[in-house]
Amino acid sequence: MLLGTFYLFKCKVFNSSLFLSLKASLLHQFQRLQSTLVIAEHNNETLTPITLNAVTAAKRLGGEVSCLVAGTSCDKVAQELSKVQGVAKVLVAQHDVYKGFLAEELTSLVLETQKQFKYTHICAGASAFGKNLIPRVAAKLDVAPVSDIIEIKSPNTFVRTIYAGNVLCTVQCDEAVKVFSVRGTSFEAAPTSGGSASVEKAPVGLSEWIEQKLSKSDRPELTSARVVVSGAAGTAARGGCAAQHGGAQGCGAWKREVGWFVSCVHLESCAYVYIYM
Repeated sequence: MLLGTFYLFKCKVFNSSLFLSLKASLLHQFQRLQSTLVIAEHNNETLTPITLNAVTAAKRLGGEVSCLVAGTSCDKVAQELSKVQGVAKVLVAQHDVYKGFLAEELTSLVLETQKQFKYTHICAGASAFGKNLIPRVAAKLDVAPVSDIIEIKSPNTFVRTIYAGNVLCTVQCDEAVKVFSVRGTSFEAAPTSGGSASVEKAPVGLSEWIEQKLSKSDRPELTSARVVVSGAAGTAARGGCAAQHGGAQGCGAWKREVGWFVSCVHLESCAYVYIYM
């Protein structure tokens, strides 16, 4: 009897207008905390249309939408994206390593971007570009990707097709970062005018060669010697190079006397002598 009464009470509360209003408010606050990174597809000159469909999908998640543009000379594409409605920020990475848009190089860039901005969602269009990149990003983040979505029900619930499109599957993703690809034909293209996104440099995680400084020495590398003699016995037989000549001058003198290339490691009294032949 008690359980039945509680059940009825529970049903009335969960169907009350107060609860529904509170639920809507909490959902709105939750969506404000969302942030989505859309990986732009382009050819350094123009934006691929499926990226605009991905932006529309990202907007339905709520929260801020950022776009990542990587290429060799993609300023024009970045400016084009900055005018798309719904985009708050455009991150640009330009480097010769992104020539050909290799997924291996772009994955590292996406990871560096995610490390800095902590996005809740990462997506791209479900094209050959996106299908090559998204699984790599998900694997590096150690999360399960959701591929080829056609609908967004909530920030963690998506609809995708299976069995060659004959069955619709609703997927709830509980990963810390939701990584997914978007079927372009299921979402309208975002308007290409009216936006005013900021354009910033992406946190490129690349090593850059600046300069090389080499110290010159008359002595060859120890690793290149065919014969290495260590110990002070050889120098003692000749009176010791350090005793006769003193320091580095003694090494050079003994080198000229013997005819071999000699290098001394001065510990205290020329304890080690390396002979290179």
